[in-house]
Amino acid sequence: MAFWDGSRWVDDVTPQAQRQVKRRRDVTSALALSVTLATLVLPFTLVSAATVAPTIALSPSTGPAGTTVLITGSNFSSRSRVQIEWDGATSGMPSAAVNSRGAFSVSVTIPTAADGPHTLSAVASQKGGRSSYLSGILGSTVFMLEQVPPVDPSPTPVPTATPVPTSIPTPSPTLTPTPVPTSSPTPSPTAVATPTATPAPTATPAPTSTPTPSPSGAVVVTYGPTLTAATLQAAAKNMTIDVIELTAGTYHLGTAVYFDVDRTNRPLTIRPAAGAAVTFAGSGDPTASGQFFFGLKSRARWITMSGFTFDGYLLAQAGIFEIRQTDHITLNDMTIRNITRDTTYSDRAYKTWACYISVSNTTFTADGWTITGVNRDWSGIQIDSGTSAAAIHLTNMTLSHLDYAFYENVPTTDLVLDGWSINDTGQGDASVSFHQSHGVFRNLHGTKSYGVSINSSWMTSGGGNTWQ
Repeated sequence: MAFWDGSRWVDDVTPQAQRQVKRRRDVTSALALSVTLATLVLPFTLVSAATVAPTIALSPSTGPAGTTVLITGSNFSSRSRVQIEWDGATSGMPSAAVNSRGAFSVSVTIPTAADGPHTLSAVASQKGGRSSYLSGILGSTVFMLEQVPPVDPSPTPVPTATPVPTSIPTPSPTLTPTPVPTSSPTPSPTAVATPTATPAPTATPAPTSTPTPSPSGAVVVTYGPTLTAATLQAAAKNMTIDVIELTAGTYHLGTAVYFDVDRTNRPLTIRPAAGAAVTFAGSGDPTASGQFFFGLKSRARWITMSGFTFDGYLLAQAGIFEIRQTDHITLNDMTIRNITRDTTYSDRAYKTWACYISVSNTTFTADGWTITGVNRDWSGIQIDSGTSAAAIHLTNMTLSHLDYAFYENVPTTDLVLDGWSINDTGQGDASVSFHQSHGVFRNLHGTKSYGVSINSSWMTSGGGNTWQ
């Protein structure tokens, strides 16, 4: 029913009806708001659900106590900080800053513990006021602790050789008495016949020649210029082989050679055969040239390589030798020449090297190298892009026409440079540059070259350094 309110006709609606209308409007508004919120929240829910979980990786993942392990993390919250834990404890473990891409890397030294699996974790580290506290585990993985006592190679052959001489002398005494009685009865007065006992010493050389194979009683395999990179790698991994010898000639390996083998219990030597001149020649392709990598995929230990020439390589941002994760690697008497830097892949002379040392290395020795460049277009030896290095001894080097002779920018202890001859070499104001190292340099002689630059380094001069 309608009624006149003095100015217009108005429907007669009861309060109950007004409440029902209002309730319907409220329900409709709530439904619309719910749909809007769902539309806004759903993409965030999907993004969150698609987020990749943080992961950490170890290199190496097995080894004895005292092993230096590189921990790398990915998919972490950018610009955050993580604390490393060993079996849930932070004692002696480092922390690391996550970069803008959600990645971090840090090295740890494996503590003394029982053999078997142990957990390395990355835990979120929060800062509050002047203290920090830890919140949940973000990523973890297992390190297998295996105590492997290092074995000195020299004692092993000697014991095996000992039985050989002891068995051979037994015939020699039985032979000696026979000539002596026969010769002495005839001229009994003239004892001069006793010198005819000389046959007895002549029997002694037989045993003395037998020990010669026993020290070199190691197993030697020999290859010629048709050798391939795959065959050389397989021989290096064969634990029944002690020495790899190469006959004279030029070797075109074609692809890179990877030495990812632990030879602690049976050290390996790679050398030319006696009197042989061996040259490794580059293929002219920076992606296929036969660079020698030590410890790229797993730690390389106890390998000695000496007496080779490397000629005609086309190199990108790399080195003839790439020393990555190693212990007790020795490279002696190397000649490196006629290297061309591929400017498509390496835009600076200090990005191509004869030898590039990175990641984590201990007890690396190089002696008696001759490195000859052209127009200072590439460089000599570099320690960079790693976490630590120790006992790096580089001696008796002859370097010429290079950009840098030596450059270091990694925390390094016991670094030794001794007996270097440097000619027509240098970049900016230095041919030798130290940044984060502890050690000594001595007997460095530079001609037409820049000198030594020491930047925040603890290197000391041992004397005998001259520059002209």
